[in-house]
Amino acid sequence: MIQLNERKPILQAINLRHEYEARGQKIVALQDVNLTINAGDFVTVVGPSGCGKSTLAKIFAGLGTPTSGEALYAGKPIKGASSERGMVFQELAVLPWRTVVGNIGHGLEIAGMPKAEREQRVAELVRLIGLEGFEKKYPSELSGGMRQRVAVARTWATRPPVILMDEPFAAVDAITRLTLQEELIRLARTTKQTVVFITHSVEEAVFLGDYIVAMSSRPGRVLEIVPVPDMGINRTWEQMIRDPRIEAIVSRVFELVRGRAVAPSTERQHA
Repeated sequence: MIQLNERKPILQAINLRHEYEARGQKIVALQDVNLTINAGDFVTVVGPSGCGKSTLAKIFAGLGTPTSGEALYAGKPIKGASSERGMVFQELAVLPWRTVVGNIGHGLEIAGMPKAEREQRVAELVRLIGLEGFEKKYPSELSGGMRQRVAVARTWATRPPVILMDEPFAAVDAITRLTLQEELIRLARTTKQTVVFITHSVEEAVFLGDYIVAMSSRPGRVLEIVPVPDMGINRTWEQMIRDPRIEAIVSRVFELVRGRAVAPSTERQHA
């Protein structure tokens, strides 16, 4: 099994396989997936369309069940959804009748957090995710990028140990996407939560991740784990595009996901 570093494992896939039926045919989405993700890691998962990367995220979230093998959270089998694992989808998940702060604090209200503590946490997230000045706005008064900020902050507010993000920025324009990526880096580094980010963009995967999980075409399996140099909490696109190491990583991941590279054995230890 792939071991990423010496920190405590929080998510694991062990000989994981997932299949389903479509129009009377059996489709194998994932096959022999072995992966360990450690607490505090920001992991990006990238691969061709249909390779099962979103399916993997949903299994880790407890929204899907493997056909065989195991999916573990903190060493225990995942059996259904849990507040310990939050998920942000590509589709916007905001309540149209609540303001920005009302949306972000919704889960905290349900959990019974005292008002003063709730307001303090929401204010911190508003600052970190770039929503200052929009606190009293309703979703209908916000751009798509702003609404997605609200969705991200809402999931972050309850501080689940793991946050799974399934292509959350795919529907926003390119410039907004760059800004959201930079804000997400700052948010993740500040809160130190574990993040698993699904994307079809190699550049996005390299920019965001501590390391990239490169997956094969269907049936999806882990081809290689590609580490990214530590660029610090204030990682920016300008900083990344000037770094020749990043250009080499992007090229390597492109080769892997397009099936043009020979990947090393995934049974090795990865330091």
